[in-house]
Amino acid sequence: MNKRYKFSTIDDVNRLYNIPTLHPLISVIKLSDVKPIDIHHSELGIYTIACQINDDGSGSVHFFAPTNNITIDTREFYRMNGCSLNFHPSLLDDTLLVHRMPEYPFFKYAPHDVLHLSDFEMRIVVGCINGIGKELNNTTDNYTTRIIASGMAVLFSFCMRYYDREYSAHSDSSDIVKRLNMLLNNHLARPIHERCELPTVAWCAERMHLSANYFGDLVKRQSHRSAQDIIHQRIIAEARLLLDRGRYSISEISYHLGFKYPHHLTRVFKRILGITPNEYRAKVQIKKPL
Repeated sequence: MNKRYKFSTIDDVNRLYNIPTLHPLISVIKLSDVKPIDIHHSELGIYTIACQINDDGSGSVHFFAPTNNITIDTREFYRMNGCSLNFHPSLLDDTLLVHRMPEYPFFKYAPHDVLHLSDFEMRIVVGCINGIGKELNNTTDNYTTRIIASGMAVLFSFCMRYYDREYSAHSDSSDIVKRLNMLLNNHLARPIHERCELPTVAWCAERMHLSANYFGDLVKRQSHRSAQDIIHQRIIAEARLLLDRGRYSISEISYHLGFKYPHHLTRVFKRILGITPNEYRAKVQIKKPL
């Protein structure tokens, strides 16, 4: 049976993996040094950046934040080339980084969202982490936290560069936006009685096998519009079509599109078009020939 652990402190991690604690708020762990303990589930109270290096030097970087729940299998770690940086949120309290953490969106992504790096990029990231590890082996003094925070700021900046690179790779065309529009079109092409669910960012992201935050960032960077705005525009276009047909009441249209209450449809409709569904229907009826 898989065990469940709660990593509230750095010492919780180090004791489980039989790693010495050099600093109460941060640690650098070499994967091959981790004590194998089979598969286990972990509830995190810390941040973790884990690097897994392939035989050719390329690799992947995983980002985990407090409140993440992850599954870890350490049985093959002794064969792996890689490392992890683990730090408690309170490490940043007296540093400039505490105000900059919202700038680093990769900590908000789901655990399965991974940053893929070339061998050159992986050497840089691992070098930053190893540099922090070397500082942890020095005698602690008044400069320790400042030096560690500076090293982390450099590491985060490189990670942001590579994330931007990955977004650019995705944005050779508006592929993600095309996929979103296709998903919405397929949903709305279903019979009305079969689509009583309002598409949301999370709903669309799940069907594209992406986390909501990662999906939203991709759409924003490629289209300069929010995913929610694109979804609402498409839904309201469908609402206009149903209003033009004149077969359904506002309540029925609201239900068929997946809005929980008619006033939700009205609010979104007015935000997009500047008028309410009833006002739109009145204008359409005026224009119809007698």
